[in-house]
Amino acid sequence: MSSILIKGDTYQDRSHAVLTATRGALHVDAYQSHLQMLPVTNAKFLRIINAGDEVAIAYNKMFKALIDYPEKMRYAVTLEDDMIPPQDALTKLVESMEAHPEMSGISALYYTKSHPKIPLVLGHPEVAQDASPRNPTGFVECNIIPQGLGIFRASMFRELPYPWFQTTRESQDVYFCRRARDKGYRFAVDCNIRAGHLDVVTGEIF
Repeated sequence: MSSILIKGDTYQDRSHAVLTATRGALHVDAYQSHLQMLPVTNAKFLRIINAGDEVAIAYNKMFKALIDYPEKMRYAVTLEDDMIPPQDALTKLVESMEAHPEMSGISALYYTKSHPKIPLVLGHPEVAQDASPRNPTGFVECNIIPQGLGIFRASMFRELPYPWFQTTRESQDVYFCRRARDKGYRFAVDCNIRAGHLDVVTGEIF
């Protein structure tokens, strides 16, 4: 009896964990959209939810749980409780990361809950401390990405010292991105992936 071994190199590890920080209750519109997200084909999946903690504390706990998990996950997807993601968000975020191996984190495009709304595409990389809004077109490398709907390489959190997040006069995502960029990590917003930002009081989606 003979056999044939065919070697290939097309398989990609797309394992990921979805991390959600919440005060303890999800708005029905957000909850429904989270449930409708399509899974990534043939990928290991883990969901981690933290309820009731301040947001920096919540993210420190969830990312610590992820890197301590017995099965290594390649990616972490942050999905906050006021986000309305597209159905194919997970697949598109993973594909964006695979297309841009130079990036350690990529956010979907979404806007502030304000009038006028401001795109959360923040900072020109050539100016280290810049956090000014950028033109939301295409794939934009920037200094700061928000954590409402984004994907991060889990390896980055294994390499950076704990704790990763802190809320000071700036938000936890600004603190983290500036700290990580100082170590050479790079971030971008993929404006081809568009998410809604829900005002849970009025029901308006920005």
